[in-house]
Amino acid sequence: MTQEQMHVATARFVLRVPWARSLKDKRQVVRSLRDRLAARFNAAVAEVEDMDNLQRAVLGVAFVGNDAGILRAELDKVTQLVVSHSEAELVDREVKVTPFATRFMDLGLSTSEG
Repeated sequence: MTQEQMHVATARFVLRVPWARSLKDKRQVVRSLRDRLAARFNAAVAEVEDMDNLQRAVLGVAFVGNDAGILRAELDKVTQLVVSHSEAELVDREVKVTPFATRFMDLGLSTSEG
């Protein structure tokens, strides 16, 4: 029997919005992309850096699940959607899928009695 383990998948996307002439322009693009990602993938999505930079946006995306392979595949699909977004250009991407060990597991303790 395999032990299921919680995994956390995160991605950081650096985007360029070359046509933006105001923060309102940039925020419109960010909001559109954020809403599409959250709706299509049921992911947590937020602008995490450079909020006051007119032509640069950094989005963070996060998933939780018990299968690292499925999470990686979802992050690949997210990347494809980001790349296909016509109003922003993907400059950089960083993705991670990491196991999440519970406090009991970290201490070598069991949560089951027996």
